[in-house]
Amino acid sequence: MARLTLGATTALGLARFAYGLLVPAMRTDLGWNLAQVGAMTTANGIGYLVGALLTAPLARLLTSTGTFRWGMVGCVGALGITAVSSSYPALLAARLAAGAAGSLVLVTGSGIASRLATAVGSATPIGVYVAGSGAGIVLGGDTVPSLLDRHPERWPTGLARPGAGCGSWR
Repeated sequence: MARLTLGATTALGLARFAYGLLVPAMRTDLGWNLAQVGAMTTANGIGYLVGALLTAPLARLLTSTGTFRWGMVGCVGALGITAVSSSYPALLAARLAAGAAGSLVLVTGSGIASRLATAVGSATPIGVYVAGSGAGIVLGGDTVPSLLDRHPERWPTGLARPGAGCGSWR
């Protein structure tokens, strides 16, 4: 269950919601206009839609657990790319990948948690899984603003530190 919770924490709490806290700093530091910011959000949404559509075929091919794991690899990779790059095309691709990978994690994680709940005769696995999203939101909301602390150029640290504890590589 801990891995399921970590999946929801990473895919929804950090890759999706904590990223939103960094957008103003990224816009300032990278000189983005509102259209560029909107394109980043759109890329994430398109990635999420594509990931949701591909989850069932991938789960049949790789199993739900395998798809969940590859989704986690994709989330961590997308966060890593975002933390080390200031290239707009690379960041756009990373947002697309974060959406797709996050969708794989959330959809397969829901199924895995449901199967666990059925096996144990309790909704606890579902509650623990869903709580992971809230934990990620709390973690991001608690750490990202203090990392930025009037220093928008620190935004890569906000992506790397909460997710992987690896600091800024930019």
